[in-house]
Amino acid sequence: MEIFVPKDYICIQESASPHRIAFQGAAIPNLEPMMDFRSVTGAITLAVLLVAAVLSGSSLIVFWNTPSAFLVLVGGMAAWWGMAGNNVPTLFRTLNADAPTPSALAAGLETLRAGRTAFWMVGLVCTLIGWIQMFQGLDDWNAFGPAMAVSLLTLLYAMLADLFVLSSMKTRLRIRRAALSEMTLRPTQLDQELHASREAMDALHRRARERSPQSY
Repeated sequence: MEIFVPKDYICIQESASPHRIAFQGAAIPNLEPMMDFRSVTGAITLAVLLVAAVLSGSSLIVFWNTPSAFLVLVGGMAAWWGMAGNNVPTLFRTLNADAPTPSALAAGLETLRAGRTAFWMVGLVCTLIGWIQMFQGLDDWNAFGPAMAVSLLTLLYAMLADLFVLSSMKTRLRIRRAALSEMTLRPTQLDQELHASREAMDALHRRARERSPQSY
């Protein structure tokens, strides 16, 4: 008795192992050079817009304070190192690695989270210190406005460090982790499809045997 098999079903030998079947789907392209170009272009565009916004109402020198920048950058890096330790240099090695492991990407994201927390907390602490010193000299109201402006610069520097550096690093790690997850998920989906195809073939054979047992 002839058995009709639809073309959608995949015929596989019983001795074949699904782990030996190579996945022949479309390879995931390496988008990192394109992402780096777009990231740099976006960062430059954003920087130009911010500078234009500043120049429309004041001078750039108003938004620069060397002690505040030193406290945020050096203090933020020190706090980040204290929170994450040797995971900080490991993070940069993971960013430059050709094929990082899923555990390395997960550890890198956690390290970046600690870095963002460190910079924001250092900026906030420096702002609070500036406010305490400012409120101690309330007898001189002429200095209140400039002191308030300088105290807010530490939060601004922390936000810029997060916006231009840490957030872009976080996005890059997430993209690489998503690509790696897709690559590891496709063989699993293929195994499921092969299993479903085998079950369908077995069902067809059982129905054929039930209808014409003398032919088997």
